[in-house]
Amino acid sequence: MHVLFFDHCGTFGGGGRSLYEIIQNLKNRGVKITIIAQKGEMAEAYKNLGINVIEVNGIPEFDNGRYSYYRGWRWLILFREFLYFIIFIPKLIRIRKINHYDKFDILHFNDYSYLPTVVLGYLFVCKNIIIHCRCMQRN
Repeated sequence: MHVLFFDHCGTFGGGGRSLYEIIQNLKNRGVKITIIAQKGEMAEAYKNLGINVIEVNGIPEFDNGRYSYYRGWRWLILFREFLYFIIFIPKLIRIRKINHYDKFDILHFNDYSYLPTVVLGYLFVCKNIIIHCRCMQRN
């Protein structure tokens, strides 16, 4: 089985730490793993596990959580996400090339806020998707 993981947090803690432990366990059980990770501590930790890591500046997301939804000046954050989206496209092309030779069985997203990336992954890489929901959504 080959799983493609997405981790948007470059720092070591919280959800990234949880994902690290899952990946470590799965690797020890013979699961082939590739991860797309934001540059930083987490990407280095994954590399130290001997995992294929594709580093990115950021993964496009749209956050509509109870406390972090867009309002007022926070709408400016969407400009950053749009830039991440443009920068992410070449990485997606690389992912498609990997998928052509070594098919991914599952895409795992470490947060629900990846919705733009989930759609791209579904359309261009793999139809089997797991989304790890960590935050409460707004009503």
